[in-house]
Amino acid sequence: FAGILIYLTFRFQFDYAFFAFIALFHDVLVTAGIFSILGLVQRVEVDSLFVVALLTIIGFSVNDTVVIYDRVREVIKL
Repeated sequence: FAGILIYLTFRFQFDYAFFAFIALFHDVLVTAGIFSILGLVQRVEVDSLFVVALLTIIGFSVNDTVVIYDRVREVIKL
């Protein structure tokens, strides 16, 4: 996570990087929380596929954030 924060800080301003990191943390936390509730209620187990899903969520979240922030930066310059 620190590498993502450093990359976004260099690519954008620290404010944008901080809020992107908060959004990323939120996405992972909500997914893990829902899966934890399912584990208690329906005995769903955590396996390697769950880890792959979390890594995919992290990748898409960062990618979408970079695309949106880049678009915002283009609009602000106009």
